Amino acid sequence: MCKAGAGCGCQADVSAILDVFRVVAPELDDVLNNDVTAMIVFVADMVSKNKFGPYYVRAVAYLAAHFIKLQDMADSDGSDSGSLTADGGITMEKEGDLQRQYGASISGSSNDADILLKKTLYGRMFLTLRKMVIVPILTRMG
Repeated sequence: MCKAGAGCGCQADVSAILDVFRVVAPELDDVLNNDVTAMIVFVADMVSKNKFGPYYVRAVAYLAAHFIKLQDMADSDGSDSGSLTADGGITMEKEGDLQRQYGASISGSSNDADILLKKTLYGRMFLTLRKMVIVPILTRMG
């Protein structure tokens, strides 16, 4: 196994994450193992082994499934990923001139970034795991 806190470079980690991915994301069975593995390696350094501890493998699997599903959503929508970064979905659509209007765009704050994670079941499951293991620091000032 890799050292705690290191990125996911070990074959044992990738293999375990791929196994969990196949269990939690059966709708993505048509995605090739090589593509899933590439996504796992891509997102693994976004998840801390130290913070997630025993949930690390599951967290990486959910995050990889989330990004693959987002790409699938963008592909099936016939658009680029720009439509996925809108807060509230489509607010207006016009067929004559092919005009589509979305809610406000996601900015850089962490709460706004969570909006993108909430767009898929896998992202919401990742957020649930994150809430279990990462407790925000609260002060008297709020």
